[in-house]
Amino acid sequence: MLLALQIILIALLVGVLVYTAIIYFATSRTFKVMTLLIILIVTVPLLALSIYVFVSKNYDTQVKMWALATGAVILGFWFKSPLATIQQG
Repeated sequence: MLLALQIILIALLVGVLVYTAIIYFATSRTFKVMTLLIILIVTVPLLALSIYVFVSKNYDTQVKMWALATGAVILGFWFKSPLATIQQG
């Protein structure tokens, strides 16, 4: 279970970097909005699942820490860039 969460976190980090680059370098506003919707579809369920795992009493402490890290990466990503770059374009 812990290995699966580590793989998910690494995939999430790579995805965040790729989508940030796409939003930053895209020229069309429509393309930026569509990319933002894709990001929402991916990050909102992951954030909800990480909160569920962290609050639940069924999981081990190590798993809860990985869930907390996943949630922190998602929140940090959202506080950092996507909405600001859409408004600039």
